[in-house]
Amino acid sequence: AGAFESTGWNRRQVEEVLEAAMSEGQISQRERASGQTSLLELMAAENEAPLNRQKPELEEWHENQLLAFEKEMLGLYVSSHPLAKHAALLQRYSSASIAELSTLPEGQVVCIGGLVSNTKVHVTQRGRKMAFVTLETLESPCEVVVFSELFESKAELLVPDMIVMLQAKVSYRNGEPSLLAEDIVPIDETEKRFTQSVHIRLRTVGLDHALVTRIAEVLDAQPGHCDVYLHCITPNHDEITVHATSSCMVAPTERLQRDIEDILGEGCLWFAGANGHPRHDS
Repeated sequence: AGAFESTGWNRRQVEEVLEAAMSEGQISQRERASGQTSLLELMAAENEAPLNRQKPELEEWHENQLLAFEKEMLGLYVSSHPLAKHAALLQRYSSASIAELSTLPEGQVVCIGGLVSNTKVHVTQRGRKMAFVTLETLESPCEVVVFSELFESKAELLVPDMIVMLQAKVSYRNGEPSLLAEDIVPIDETEKRFTQSVHIRLRTVGLDHALVTRIAEVLDAQPGHCDVYLHCITPNHDEITVHATSSCMVAPTERLQRDIEDILGEGCLWFAGANGHPRHDS
């Protein structure tokens, strides 16, 4: 769990020699208890320097492995959270927070992303499998019910530590909200499956008819199902969001992003879900 990082050894190095070091320590304790002293201990005492096992040349584990060990040993993540590196994507595609679920009507469709922490498989009266999944989000856990048809096609995603994005309906049981899953995808497929809007940030300073025309031509060349929102930054650093006309609905392609960024600069365009914005009927 990282308790020995102050020694200068990484966790993988510690784990590599741990069993042998513990065995040597137990032998040393037994010898001291019986009044024996080894030659090496006498040498260490004379030099006033402890004897250390040679540090193996090993790279640290991947962050996911480190976090999994922290959770296994301590019951919680300490140094980071597996969802931290996906925080921006989760924000763009999650259409409701866990705290908001209780305020939503029965049947409301939402997108929620998180880490599968527990899956309880249940066999129905018809002999088919379904599951009750605990999804850990950056806010708090929530319960997701996955019925048989979806479970049978997505079971490989419903394993501990898998990070997913799901579309689900809000359902109430005993007055408490839960989610009935309609679709589940790996986090890396979120943009491909759930993108419904394209956002473009531009500054009003220097914005003229010719520049707007160039942007419009790029949008016109990539027709699709996604609404376009222009986030206009004023000289006072205020942001005014303009919902582009329905004739500007586009496809969320790499070419679109590249062409817009060629005009307005890197990072000016991002894809997102609906996220409560008004939408045209595609």
